[in-house]
Amino acid sequence: MIWSRCTFAVELKTKNIMKPNVGAVDGYLRILFFLATLCYAVLFGGVAASVTAGIGAVLFATAVLMWCPIFSMLGINTSKIY
Repeated sequence: MIWSRCTFAVELKTKNIMKPNVGAVDGYLRILFFLATLCYAVLFGGVAASVTAGIGAVLFATAVLMWCPIFSMLGINTSKIY
């Protein structure tokens, strides 16, 4: 998984699409939070669980893409690639 994240970041850099700003530890924590919210949604159900799982899905997407728009707006960069 680390290798795919690194090669994906290199592709982003060469295409100048997005500058990665989510580091490995931050990404793994986001994926862990996504799994926890998914388990919560499956076990308890309801609207609140669905909203929580939706937020977790957004965090999962930012972990996979290694780019967070909120981090970009605030100028935060936890990635060691740049």
